[in-house]
Amino acid sequence: MADTSVRLATPSDAAGVTRVQAAAWRAAYAEVLPPDLLAELDSAAVTRQWLEAIVAPPTPRHRLIVALDAAEVVGFAAFGPSADPDLRSAGPDRASADPDLPSAGPDLAGGVDAELFALCVDPARARAGHGSRLLNAAVDHLREDRFRQVYGWLPDLPRQGNDRLRAFLDGAGWGDSGARRVLDLAGDGGLVVDQVRLHTSIDQSAIEQPSTEQPSTEQPSVEQPSTEQPSTVQPSTEPGA
Repeated sequence: MADTSVRLATPSDAAGVTRVQAAAWRAAYAEVLPPDLLAELDSAAVTRQWLEAIVAPPTPRHRLIVALDAAEVVGFAAFGPSADPDLRSAGPDRASADPDLPSAGPDLAGGVDAELFALCVDPARARAGHGSRLLNAAVDHLREDRFRQVYGWLPDLPRQGNDRLRAFLDGAGWGDSGARRVLDLAGDGGLVVDQVRLHTSIDQSAIEQPSTEQPSTEQPSVEQPSTEQPSTVQPSTEPGA
């Protein structure tokens, strides 16, 4: 049996995370991102950025976890409080809904809306369950940190293309939140990527509890058979929410 696991990242994992991200992005986004940007993904500068994310995260609720095959990093997920302004200011049922958490201020310390910043698996290790293990572990951590919703921004690629992450999240029950944005990678308008925001609920308190109501002892009424003709309305072909 394969020795696979998921755990919190340690400083020694930074190089492995960089390697996995470079391989995953080059496989998925070769038609979206320019070659020079893809070539820099496994640079020492990127490794330093991941190391910083591990040793000095922006808040205690920012986390980086890694999937291992034996001792080798084969995937990772990064997640934490969402910084989207519409989520942090959308009313009493959103960012500051938990009275035991601080209000969602500029430090992003509080709030119940999380963001999945990255989920990558080495393409050479795909279809071995690493992505599912990472996503399940991420949800466990997010619930421990008292998040209720999770969002994620993805490149808005053609659905018949190679958007494996979108297909994976769709299969895991995520849906389109309706939000769109344009990401300016260079800051000068020369390299922009259209993005779509997905979301899912992880709020366990919303799970309906079994009813404790006693069954009724009232005798059922006997109805006469209806003479009404059956409806000819066709079922809707619109996909469910």
